[in-house]
Amino acid sequence: MSDAVDPERREPESTREIGYWIGEPYWGQGLIPEVGREILHHGFEDLQLTAIWGVHDVNNHKSSRVMDKLGLAPVRTARHVHLKLLGDVYRDELVRRITADEWLTR
Repeated sequence: MSDAVDPERREPESTREIGYWIGEPYWGQGLIPEVGREILHHGFEDLQLTAIWGVHDVNNHKSSRVMDKLGLAPVRTARHVHLKLLGDVYRDELVRRITADEWLTR
């Protein structure tokens, strides 16, 4: 899991983090929520995970909406997170989670 979610590596092995990226020509077609639901289904039904986490830039309202649709609720804000893949970039990220019980009762 990412440092934003679990910086001290305390989350149990039965949890995972979901992430996604999609090219701009495909935005707004409902593809990410559809795939996300399938990933959650696989995680909770097949892998028997207890929780799935997600993280997005606090200013990325489209990702926020996707995670809302998937049922991942805000847990906390991780401040000044280093996005290593982007170089010397730091951003605040909203950390979200859905538990197996929450997903199964949706």
